Amino acid sequence: MTSSERKTSRWLLAASLSVGLLAVPVVSAWLPVLPTGASAQAQVRLRGYVNQTMRRANQLFQAGKVKEAETVYTQALQRNPGNDNYRSALALVQAELYKLDSAEKNADQALKKNPKNPYAHIAKGVVARYRTSSSDMTYRARRAELLTEAESHFKTALRFDSDNPEAYNMLGEVYRDQGRLDEARQAFEKAVNLDSNYANALTNLGTVYHAQGNHAEAMSHFQQAIRVNSKHSAAHYYMGSAQLERGDTHGAIKHLNNALYLNRNAPHILTKLGEAYQRQGNEAAAVENYKKAIQLKPEYGEAHRKLSALYDYRGDGELAVAQLKSGLNANPAYTPFKLDIARLSLAVDKPDQAVLYYKDVLSTDPGNAEALEGLAQSYQRSAQRTASNAAVGGADDLVDAEQAIDQALQAQPNSLSLHLAKLRLQQLSGKPDDARDTWTRISQMPPRNEVEQAMQGQALFALGRYQESDAVFRQMIQANQNDPQKLLKVADMLKMNGDLDMAAEAYKTVQMKQPDNLKARRGLQRIEVSRQEADRSLRLATALNNWWSQKQRDSAMDLYLDTLNRYPRSSDAHLALGKLYARENEYGKAVVQYESYLNLNPNMPADERQRLEKTVARYRERAGKRGQSIE
Repeated sequence: MTSSERKTSRWLLAASLSVGLLAVPVVSAWLPVLPTGASAQAQVRLRGYVNQTMRRANQLFQAGKVKEAETVYTQALQRNPGNDNYRSALALVQAELYKLDSAEKNADQALKKNPKNPYAHIAKGVVARYRTSSSDMTYRARRAELLTEAESHFKTALRFDSDNPEAYNMLGEVYRDQGRLDEARQAFEKAVNLDSNYANALTNLGTVYHAQGNHAEAMSHFQQAIRVNSKHSAAHYYMGSAQLERGDTHGAIKHLNNALYLNRNAPHILTKLGEAYQRQGNEAAAVENYKKAIQLKPEYGEAHRKLSALYDYRGDGELAVAQLKSGLNANPAYTPFKLDIARLSLAVDKPDQAVLYYKDVLSTDPGNAEALEGLAQSYQRSAQRTASNAAVGGADDLVDAEQAIDQALQAQPNSLSLHLAKLRLQQLSGKPDDARDTWTRISQMPPRNEVEQAMQGQALFALGRYQESDAVFRQMIQANQNDPQKLLKVADMLKMNGDLDMAAEAYKTVQMKQPDNLKARRGLQRIEVSRQEADRSLRLATALNNWWSQKQRDSAMDLYLDTLNRYPRSSDAHLALGKLYARENEYGKAVVQYESYLNLNPNMPADERQRLEKTVARYRERAGKRGQSIE
């Protein structure tokens, strides 16, 4: 390969990879998922003389006409089929067009002609890396293997061309995909040291700094990339994303619009721009951009999820679910769709539908923590409806779910969400002593963020320790009182878990900031309906409990359970149910109900509390003599 040919090939590689592969890494949710295709912002880095064919192809690519560039190389190869440089360049262009089989075939032919052609090896690496994000689950299942293959090809390219900045840049991207951030940073730095004007490597280096928490250094590199090449779409995109994180919606929208102008067919840019408009309060513009992203790429999950979340934020849960189902039709293998549908199904009180989607996720990913926890919660909600562990698949399903959680915990022993799911299932399956042991484990795991803090609060609520649970969630409500969107998520989670009082407090806090918030209004309406239904059940249970026939007492017990399923803080229902259990000699269950009554009435007169505590101690002793667990 001549010097001019090598330089031209380097330019083409830089152009073809400046957007397509930059954003595949999975090290951070901040990075977009699989944006592919050419863009007019490809950096112009012509190095020395190039022949007319190369120059024409470069001009076409710079104009975003990758298909036309492919045609030029194809025609050139027809005239000179033995030119391995043309063929490796064609392979790179075809990879950018996501014609991976054709790209691999041409790269292999180039290597057959010249096994030391570095760009043919780079093309092979690009193909392998792209396939990790293929819609073909066979390739996606081989992600680790394909990344290792890509790494090998890029290292081989460097063995034949040790000062190749593009090969270092691509190697860094593989390291970043693998989560090897320090090695990725070193590779990107090597690329920048070899070419200080390499905008793509500068941008990549910024993404690593961001993933490592050094946001100031990340933004500095994005700015430097933009100074080097103001038409570098990816640099504008990441700069806009970083500014959005910092709350600078005006600056974010400016850079994201620049990125979109340079790369109009990029759904990830449209989606991020929609998010920026939504943060700014311009929901109409947000919806427009999300829908444009979906039109460009119907299977693009993030756009569907953002649009669904916006509908849900407006209070239209049914429309939110419908949007997710639309996305699932376009991309049936996308697990986040199924998880979101299941979560929203629970929010609109459709646990049976939630069970179906959670089970679907677990059929392909048995250790998915969110699905396991959600399945446990769905079983619990369904069982609460009928006051029977046989609901939604029966007791065997509950046992299967707990076994699945135990298996997942072997791989993720410190997963708080899994421990919470296990605690709930233990409570639901009639294993309160085991549930208390699980709580001991949870309490020994200090929460690292608000999500884990909420999990501990939910565990306390599930155990009937309402005052402690209230303290956790009041702290969260206070901390997020100026963030209605976040507060609505807290309120929905509380309502879904049956904590109606704290959910109402969260919704009311939202209404203080946004009096017309439809979601908060509907949430409060649903809570009021649940309370009214609980009151009706309690009144009917009390009436039946005054009769002495066994049949009427059984009906009263079912109604008290229904009351508590709808409103767990009904102290009268706990006390009445405790008395009924004691009458039936089920002293272990009676103890739990009396203790819940005591927890719900911390300010009762001292003499009454002392009397009830003696009753609890007596029933606990009787339960022990009868071999009853404290259920």
